[in-house]
Amino acid sequence: MPNSANETLKLKGLVTIYQTDEKGRKIYIVREAENVVTIQFSKIVLAGFAKYVFKAKDINGIELGVTGEDFEAYDVGTQRIPGWRYYHWLGSGSGGTEEYGVSDLQAYDGTKSFRLHGNSKNPNYRGRRMYLAKHGLSPPPTSVRAYIYVATVASTAYGSTAGFIVRFLLKGGSQKAIYYRMAYARSDILPEYIDEDGNTYTPDVKIDVANATGQWLELSRDLISDFEANFGISWSEVEAIDFFCVVLANDGPSSGNSGEVDAYFDAIDLGQPPFAQLFDIRLGNDETTGASPTDYNLVGTDLGAPSRVNASFIDTADERSVLVSATWDPGTISGRVGEIGLFLTVKGKHMLGRVSSADDTFPAFDIDPTLSLTVNYKLLLP
Repeated sequence: MPNSANETLKLKGLVTIYQTDEKGRKIYIVREAENVVTIQFSKIVLAGFAKYVFKAKDINGIELGVTGEDFEAYDVGTQRIPGWRYYHWLGSGSGGTEEYGVSDLQAYDGTKSFRLHGNSKNPNYRGRRMYLAKHGLSPPPTSVRAYIYVATVASTAYGSTAGFIVRFLLKGGSQKAIYYRMAYARSDILPEYIDEDGNTYTPDVKIDVANATGQWLELSRDLISDFEANFGISWSEVEAIDFFCVVLANDGPSSGNSGEVDAYFDAIDLGQPPFAQLFDIRLGNDETTGASPTDYNLVGTDLGAPSRVNASFIDTADERSVLVSATWDPGTISGRVGEIGLFLTVKGKHMLGRVSSADDTFPAFDIDPTLSLTVNYKLLLP
C-alpha cells in the first residue's frame, strides 16, 4: 500500500444499483458498472472499520484536507501558517510586548513548534490574548490530539492561562465552546475567543487537563463525548468546529502589576470524522456527457441527497476495499438517472469518480419513487 504523499492510486470503482420492494426483495438495475477512481494517499490508519485517515486529491488534482500540523515545513520566524489564522486582543492602555511564529526553541516532535509569548503590565497595558486558530472544519473532526509546552505562566492578580479552545458550530446558527486549560496562574480565569468577524465570546465550559510548566503536556480528547456530556445535545447537531491555541496574559489592579505567558504548540492532530461522513453519492439526470477526468460535479440536475450514507473498510483474505452505500427512502427521490457521482466530503465536497450512462457503463433508468433505492460504490484497493 502506498504511504507517500506523492503516490497516486488509480482504483477500480464498481457500482451496483437496486430498488427494494415492500417484501424486502432486491430488484437489481445495475450490477457492478465499472469506472476508475483516482486517490492520492499519504497514510492509512486502520482501527477496525472506524478510521481511515488519509490525504487525498480529487480527480482534478485538488489536494484535500490535512489532519495535522507540526510546523516543520516552515522557516523559523514564519508568522502566517497556511490554513491557520493569528489573532490578538489588547486591553486598555498601550505598551506590552508579544512574540509569535515558528520557533526552534522548543519542539515536541521534530525541531519546530509555534510560539505565542505575551506580557502585560499595569498601567501601561491591561491584558493580552493571543490565538492561532483554524476555522470551519467540516465535517467536524471527532477527536483532537495536541501538545503544549508552557515555559512561563504568571500574573500578579488577575490571572493568566494557556490552553486550547474548541468552538462547536451548530445547525441553526448557535454555538458552544469548551476551554481545555493546560496551565494557569493566580485566579480561575477563562480566555475569550474571537470568531472570523472579530466578535468575542466566552467559552461555556472549562475542562482542567493539566497545570504544569517546563514540560510537554498532551491534550487528547474525544470531542463527541465531551460535547454530548457537557451540553446534552446530540453530536449530529454539530456542523463544524473552530480550533484555537490560546494564551492570556493578565496583570493586576495596581501600578507595576504584571502578567506573562510563554507557550509553544506542536503536533496538532484534528482527527477525521466518522468514516461514513467522509463520503457522499449523488445521482444526476444527464445521459449525453461521458465521464471525464476534468469533472468537478454532476453534469445534470442533482436528484437529491440520500436519506443515509454508510461506509466501511473491508479487509479479508480475498478482498481489500472501501464500500460506500447510499439509500434513498421511498418518496424521497424520483426522475431518470443517467450519471452517478462519488464524492469525498473533506473541506467541502470533491468528486472522486463519475459513472455515466453515456459511456454505456450502465443503462439510464427511471426511478420507481414508491420503492427505496440503494447505490453501492465499491473501491477496490491493491
